[in-house]
Amino acid sequence: MRKFWAGLKRQRGSEVDIELATNDPLKSLVLQDIEKLDDGHEHEPGNNHYVCNLVVVSDWLRFHIRFYFQKRYLTEALENLIGMSQGVAGEAIIKEEYETTYIGFRMDKLGHVTVFGAVLQGPDDQTVKFSFNTDQTILPSLISDLKKV
Repeated sequence: MRKFWAGLKRQRGSEVDIELATNDPLKSLVLQDIEKLDDGHEHEPGNNHYVCNLVVVSDWLRFHIRFYFQKRYLTEALENLIGMSQGVAGEAIIKEEYETTYIGFRMDKLGHVTVFGAVLQGPDDQTVKFSFNTDQTILPSLISDLKKV
């Protein structure tokens, strides 16, 4: 998989930051310096790739990794998040096609939102899973910020 990423070029000036407005220092998810990667296939907009620094704080668990995701999954997640912001229970996942690392948002019918994800890293396939609960008040700013990507 590393060979694939080596072939992509950064597009300068496209950095964006997104931070969930959880209002709790022990519950945080931040996508820092989101950059679009030029994969040479602009005629296939669903194949646009992005990279950022993912920072997660979930009570005692804290980590920071490089996170790759694809426009196709971002677009799908945005549609689901918009539905959730209108009160529809659902789930939204942001990921890369062939990666096992992902972040997700799940809302129940009462408006409780669970932020969750998994990271598989390293030569020994070390896995970290995380989740924390918040509410639907995070959705409007999250949707607005994701639309800027």
